[in-house]
Amino acid sequence: MGEKGEGVSKIKEDKLKRKEYSQTFEAFWQSLENYFPKGSKAEAYREFQKLECNQEDAEFIASRYNELVNAKKAVMERGGWAAPTKHLCRYLKGEEFDDEISERIDTGRTKDEERRRQYAEFFLGPEADMGQSLGHAGGEQTGDRASNVIDFPILDEPSNT
Repeated sequence: MGEKGEGVSKIKEDKLKRKEYSQTFEAFWQSLENYFPKGSKAEAYREFQKLECNQEDAEFIASRYNELVNAKKAVMERGGWAAPTKHLCRYLKGEEFDDEISERIDTGRTKDEERRRQYAEFFLGPEADMGQSLGHAGGEQTGDRASNVIDFPILDEPSNT
């Protein structure tokens, strides 16, 4: 009989065999930008196999992924905010390489502010003064609700006139 634990190490060795990837996938993986994490290589390989990519397809997908990463980097370099790219397995699964790539910088406007601007433009024309036209008390909007309220005298208080 062998030493105790000898069979366990043999099982571990069998399970820890490195996964072998196709040459096409290896070339694809190496050609991707590393600015954002790419995620699990094994999961990406499974999705890559499902797409049945040839070398030309792999080059196209890699170029689109790199364009996306570079667009997000450009936005961040200009002071904007861009979400990191999805892990590669999800990018491949959703076939997002066919999606439009945008370098749009978020203006920081909320949906309510944008909606208010659209209503004012629709009802009063493009030169509408948003502050006076839609119930804003005037002056510069600060985001602080109290600063955008007009002080009206309370009716129950006696007036000094």
